[in-house]
Amino acid sequence: MRMIPNLLSKKPIPEVLPESMEPVLEQLKSSQSKEECLLRAYDIITSRYRGYKIRTYLRFWEVFNHDISYWWERSGLLGCTNFNFMLRTLLVRSGKFSDEDIVPRITVLYISPHQYLDVKVDSQKSIKVDCWAKAYGIGFGDYARGFNC
Repeated sequence: MRMIPNLLSKKPIPEVLPESMEPVLEQLKSSQSKEECLLRAYDIITSRYRGYKIRTYLRFWEVFNHDISYWWERSGLLGCTNFNFMLRTLLVRSGKFSDEDIVPRITVLYISPHQYLDVKVDSQKSIKVDCWAKAYGIGFGDYARGFNC
């Protein structure tokens, strides 16, 4: 089953990005710090997309689509792994982060595996980021787990 490995691994950052993503990257590049860049990227991604508990199951095949152009041109439902792929892409392509600064983590949400990111913003600090969970009241710096959303 490919879904489980996708929870534990990183898809490669795409070489070619949609042209419409360039203004967003320019905005992120102007950030004064990694933490500011991360918060801006989080706000951008969570204003375009949201997580859904039941719809994620009903459209499970979308977790296997890794075409960034496909996702960037849409809004609405996004699964946790694709949320994280989009966020990682923005962060790394902003030039503020290396891919090594971003670590996927897995947890259990109700009875399902769930992925969030642990993002290193300086040598002493990392921030847990779960864009998928924002729609359920879990904010920047926290992540969905157990029965908390």
